[in-house]
Amino acid sequence: PVPPKICDARTNYLCVSKKDVAIEGQYFIDLSIPPPAIHIVSGAKNLSLYTTSGAVTADVWVTGNNKLKRASIKLCSDNGRVCAKISERRPSLDIELWANYGNVSLSLPRCFRGPMTIRSPHERIAFSAALERRVAPLSDVQGVRVYFVGDQPRSGRWRGDVGEEGRKDAGGSLEEPLDELSVGGRHTSVQINWDGEPELPQMIQNGWKDFRSGKVRFLMSGRVKSLL
Repeated sequence: PVPPKICDARTNYLCVSKKDVAIEGQYFIDLSIPPPAIHIVSGAKNLSLYTTSGAVTADVWVTGNNKLKRASIKLCSDNGRVCAKISERRPSLDIELWANYGNVSLSLPRCFRGPMTIRSPHERIAFSAALERRVAPLSDVQGVRVYFVGDQPRSGRWRGDVGEEGRKDAGGSLEEPLDELSVGGRHTSVQINWDGEPELPQMIQNGWKDFRSGKVRFLMSGRVKSLL
């Protein structure tokens, strides 16, 4: 359940940006709340947390009355740990994770279905065995790798474009909206698994385990909840 202290503190299009300060909090995102006219900009996220240096730790709950509307979440630290938690039952997701310096470790909810783009100049990318069985490569061009996670769409729509969700597939039935994930960084290794699996070992260029304290961590596990 949503903590009592934030039950009546619903928000939407929340942007937090700090310099050399950690960000930690609980957020109740209501997709039905219209954007505040004096603050909203084109392409704004439902939740955006950014710091130049320090940890970003967020427990997020999502609600809304439109099952086809996507929740856009962006979490970023230039130099620090990032931790988010997402549950199985929620609206479709548009997630962007970025770490210029540090490792990215991500646990996806098992219901995730959609395109996954990884931008990294390095080859240090690893999936768990269970996730890899559900990942189809689509392209690998100049450090940009695109995959599709889960059952591939029959409608020919490979991305979760807003405005196209709910299109009919080849059999005439409505397809579920797609999720979308984008991961990037300049000096980053990427490890991705399913929620509930053991964490993959951190990697460095020579293949040894990396126990350095400056890694960036993304956990998509069990705390962002849809209350539809």
